[in-house]
Amino acid sequence: RSGQSILKRQCVLRLAGAAPAQPESPRPPILQPFAAAAIPISRFSETEILDALRQVGKLRPEDELNCGGCGYENCRAFAAALLDGKAEPTMCVSHMRKLAQNKANALIRAIPAGVLIVNDTLRIVECNRTLASLLGEDTLLAYEACPGLAGVGLDKVIPLSRLIETVLHGGQETLERDVRIDGRIFHTTLFTSEPHRLVGAILADVTQPAIRRRQVIRKAEEVIRKNLSTVQQIAFLLGENAAESEATLQSIIQSFAPPPDDPPEAR
Repeated sequence: RSGQSILKRQCVLRLAGAAPAQPESPRPPILQPFAAAAIPISRFSETEILDALRQVGKLRPEDELNCGGCGYENCRAFAAALLDGKAEPTMCVSHMRKLAQNKANALIRAIPAGVLIVNDTLRIVECNRTLASLLGEDTLLAYEACPGLAGVGLDKVIPLSRLIETVLHGGQETLERDVRIDGRIFHTTLFTSEPHRLVGAILADVTQPAIRRRQVIRKAEEVIRKNLSTVQQIAFLLGENAAESEATLQSIIQSFAPPPDDPPEAR
């Protein structure tokens, strides 16, 4: 059999003959000159650049941080990209951070309660005027001289170091306590702004009539809710008990009732 296979192969090779040579495909030259297309560069005046910088809050030369967070080499290149429609104001990191800080400060100032933010070194980062007015005339004067009391030691303003440290090192997200300061009681809510770094506190003087009214209303609402829940549970239990009693009485009546097929005499 192997001999026959060899003969068949030789026959095929003899009939096929030599394979025709394949034509070579043309190859492009390795080196090919290319002409670089010129990229048009927009030119803007100094006034236009300054107007674009004002859009992102850069009003003075020292505001131009040239941090590169926007992806451009410097703030002026970013301003040119703004004018060229290739960038947006939200790409400026420092501008967005300043906007967020301004909004946070506005909210802190608008809150009717005292607000305080403290860092891990127990120094004040920010506080509102309401807190300063709650703590007395001296603190209010200090606040007017240094708005926000940034960098001031906490103990110089209010004795909350122990509670702040509890939240800082304890990992608690929120903590509520009533703190007595100079004969007044402050309901204090502490919360973690940045774990182990920043802690915020909201203080309300519960000795003030308005605060007392709100607390009385809140306590009354809690009592009403608890009473309603208790009444509902009692009603449920009474209804369940009545249903069970009715079922028991019906079974007793049925057990003493004569069969329906008994003659009247047996009844």
